[in-house]
Amino acid sequence: MNYITLLSDFGLKAAGIAKAKGILLQQIQNVNITDISHDITPFNYKQAAYILENTYSNFPKNTIHIVLIDWFYATNPKIVVAECNGHYFISPDNGILFHALKQNVKQAYLLKEINTQDTFTLLLEYVAKMAAKIGSKELPALKLSAISLRDIINIDKKEESTDLYNVIYIDQYENVVINFTKKELDAIENNKNFRLEFKQTEEINEISNNYNDVKTGTKLCRFNSNGYLEICVNHGKAASLFGLKIGGKQNKIKISFG
Repeated sequence: MNYITLLSDFGLKAAGIAKAKGILLQQIQNVNITDISHDITPFNYKQAAYILENTYSNFPKNTIHIVLIDWFYATNPKIVVAECNGHYFISPDNGILFHALKQNVKQAYLLKEINTQDTFTLLLEYVAKMAAKIGSKELPALKLSAISLRDIINIDKKEESTDLYNVIYIDQYENVVINFTKKELDAIENNKNFRLEFKQTEEINEISNNYNDVKTGTKLCRFNSNGYLEICVNHGKAASLFGLKIGGKQNKIKISFG
């Protein structure tokens, strides 16, 4: 293990990022610590899962990815470690890993049950020590208890109707990413006559390849480089223009065919 990544909602001004790196460097020799992002909207599990899912595989195998988002998410929170596609993940068991890694987890293990005496500093020190061990051993050799990752945020479930989808991410250009993928589209037998509806009056009837397939200022939808459908405006800001946000029934997207 030569690489560790950090994902958090600390923001870029917080001392917590430097603190985490310092503690890790005290425990692990000759390691490169890389930031995935610290700009996650506070407590936004959907956004964190999306970012993690679409970045981790770009790092070398055996990288350890540490999620620092909402460790005290419940009355009896847990920290878990999981292996997926040759990568290792340390995270609170708050649903982020479940949705970021989907069904590809080889095995997840309980790393620590957090108690009332645990501070964030103590937890970071413990995680750093365990990361050092994970870097030199296979997970089964650590003799941890196997655990199933918890799904507590349900971001991939189509609530109320099978054709309703959720906004899961809004990028800096205000393109609106929803939880409908190219893989899902290809699996639909009769996927002709595509129709996407949102905000009651807005409709898009085709999937574009590029932003410039439509005139400047015109709305479109396209699959981004991560394979997720996004609502965009060519040289515009879709989220602001249409008032789309993450969460809430008014932000649900309807997709239908035929």
